[in-house]
Amino acid sequence: MIVAAFYPSLHVSVARAHEQLGNPVAARAAFERAAEHVPALPEGAYGDQLRTAITDGLTRLT
Repeated sequence: MIVAAFYPSLHVSVARAHEQLGNPVAARAAFERAAEHVPALPEGAYGDQLRTAITDGLTRLT
């Protein structure tokens, strides 16, 4: 598996941590970084879960 496929997960985790800490600006920035790496995600449940998390996070923070 390509390492780049793990970047969205990393950025989603950072974004969620920022959300929990009450920092929506940093959270949105991390979700945006995650979105930049979506093309590297594989098809299937893993990729789908992260695509949904990114979309939901960006929607929440808009």
